[in-house]
Order: sequence, then C-alpha cells, then structure tokens
Amino acid sequence: MHIDVYNGPNLNQIGNRSPEHYGITNEMIQQSIERTADKLSVEWDLYQTNYEGEMIDWIHNADADGVVLNPAAWTHYSVAIRDAVSLVEYPIVEVHISNIHNRGEDIEWRDRSIIAPKCIGQVAGLGVKSYELGMRAVHSELENRDDYQ
Repeated sequence: MHIDVYNGPNLNQIGNRSPEHYGITNEMIQQSIERTADKLSVEWDLYQTNYEGEMIDWIHNADADGVVLNPAAWTHYSVAIRDAVSLVEYPIVEVHISNIHNRGEDIEWRDRSIIAPKCIGQVAGLGVKSYELGMRAVHSELENRDDYQ
C-alpha cells in the first residue's frame, strides 16, 4: 500500500511562519508521517507545492492508493482542487495543522472548507497528529474496500 501526502501553499514555511499559531516544523511533519507509515507498513511520499495547477495534476495522476491532503489556503476557495478530488476513485482525507473552524480570525470564509465534502473525512487542529490520523483513515478505508484486496 502506498499513501501520498500533498501539502499546499506556504506549508514549506511552517516553522518560520506564525510559530505561535502552528507550533511545528516540516521536519516534525515528516517524522510523524514516517513513524505512522512504519507502524502501518505502508510506503509514502510527501510533496509540497505553491502552485494550484501542480496540485491538481498530482491529484489527477497520483501513483498512490490514497492521499492525505493539506490544501492550506486553497481549502477555502479552490473549486478546481475540489473538482479534482471529486474526479478520483481513491480515498482522500483532508488534514489541517490548526483548527480551521476555530482560528479566531474575523474573516468569515476562513472557517470552512469547500474541499472536505468531497473527501472521505477531515482532521483538523491536532498539529502533526492530524497527518498521522489522516494516514490511518486512508489506510483503514483502503483495507475495508472490497476492490482493494
């Protein structure tokens, strides 16, 4: 089994960007994914892009059985990524480091995802644990599919 992890815009700056808000680094994310993959005995790859079209191509052409997706800012407005997610048969779980539903910002659209309804689930607000739980959810979904076994 192979699970890809796709990180969206500005996540390459985690650790530098708003450390008081996120409280983690990319190294911590990668270590969490690696530990979880080892426990689940799955192969994995981690990708990050600041380009929406590249993310869409990854979703369309994934060479994985499932995907953990942190769409970052695209969460709130990318109809193109929502459409790409809705076109694929493999399971996708949306993850977020912070709780997008309770960020305390006065921007009304920052607390909802237009992508989550097209995913099998969403994990938000648990820091690096969000990635672990996202991988576990994709793994569980794949193991329970009749067409996968």
